[in-house]
Amino acid sequence: LVSELRKDPQWYRQMGIHASSDAVNAGFTTPEERESIFLQNFNDVVNLCSYSPFNSYWILQALGRMNKIDEAIFAIEQCWGGMIHLGGTCFWEIFSPEWLRWFSSSPYLPMKIPNGENGWTSLSHPWSSGPTYWLSTVLLGIKPTSPGFRNVDILPRIGSLDRASGTVPTPRGPISVDIEYSGNDATFHVTIPNGSIARIGIPIFDRFHRKVSTVNGSPISNLNLDAEFILFSGIPSGDHKFQISLEKTTPIIRKSMFPPPEYPAKYLGKDIKTKGDWIGKYGSEGYSLLHFTETGGDLTKLPAFVSTVETTWNEAIKGGFPGPSPARDPRGLLDPRSPNLDRSIGAYYNSVTFVIDVSLKFERNYSVALYMVDWDYPNGIWEGGGGKGRRQILRVMDLESLNVVTPSQVIEDFWGGVYLVFSYNRSIRFRFSTIGGDNAVVSGLFWD
Repeated sequence: LVSELRKDPQWYRQMGIHASSDAVNAGFTTPEERESIFLQNFNDVVNLCSYSPFNSYWILQALGRMNKIDEAIFAIEQCWGGMIHLGGTCFWEIFSPEWLRWFSSSPYLPMKIPNGENGWTSLSHPWSSGPTYWLSTVLLGIKPTSPGFRNVDILPRIGSLDRASGTVPTPRGPISVDIEYSGNDATFHVTIPNGSIARIGIPIFDRFHRKVSTVNGSPISNLNLDAEFILFSGIPSGDHKFQISLEKTTPIIRKSMFPPPEYPAKYLGKDIKTKGDWIGKYGSEGYSLLHFTETGGDLTKLPAFVSTVETTWNEAIKGGFPGPSPARDPRGLLDPRSPNLDRSIGAYYNSVTFVIDVSLKFERNYSVALYMVDWDYPNGIWEGGGGKGRRQILRVMDLESLNVVTPSQVIEDFWGGVYLVFSYNRSIRFRFSTIGGDNAVVSGLFWD
């Protein structure tokens, strides 16, 4: 199967970051293939934390297999550390680093966070605990090689960290590792429980070692080296201390190993002045007014380059707003069929999350404006304020790759109506997620 795959020398070029992670984790890729895969898919801070922390774990594992330890540490900080920064005491079902930009000062955290693709976001989710395993088995390098930790490898890889320390419980007792670098010297302290025998490796992949000065206070020579470690086999139970002298240290690399984010789509801004008076401002190429007609249908005139507009996976509910008539409400959308330019308003909505997919017949540059309004207001008369306190997030993705293509936007205080405008050249997915109020809503799409 692998030989068939390699008939195309660039077999990985159509893969996204998750499929590429599976290929790397399967163990058959060459060093040259891994480097090409990294540059193609992993060197992207925007989509490094994608789908969920569960899915991000396989990215983390692949980074370890590619010997990208500093990048993996950065991924942990981005994809999991942000939950702690926002007040989490357990790892959450989903998370995006964008939330730090939106919610760092919110008094409602961690309760008011975006909903996931499948429902309300769990704030204590075991599937997000992958870094615990990765830190133990890759960073500290503690892995059993026979049942019950009778034999164990301790082969740490800490990248450019100055210190790493941790303990792994085993049936025979805890195994502890503590590595600390200071200038040109380092200390490696290992505790092995009774009944376990260890093979210990001092990493030379991350730091170049001149020699191991002492082990448990005694000088040592005749070192056993492989490509990544100075190896010591048959180490019995007890406390063991290695003093290390360094010939050269790796420069500290923190938060700069990825290039700045690049987005293929552009957010062109928001418009709170136009309200429902879209004709002549938006929709010169086409429009879709959602749940707009008297019978509850969409009023649609699609551009020549658009094949379909549909709510697919995580479907929206289609309906009207309760309360005031839009006939003379300036937030109601103008009806292009009416010579008197009557107004109406409807919406796609969901109390959790929903998507709208726009499929193109062919690629071309276009702009699309989405109209949203927090329509309902308690007193039945719009007086320049009100709304039901809706607060929602709009996430914009490429429909084929599902990569995020522009920074997500928080929409709030939109009782007067707001257009968000984007430009892109491919099929696109819009995901609306509720973070406040009754539901997330959208009432129209307009192409120019």
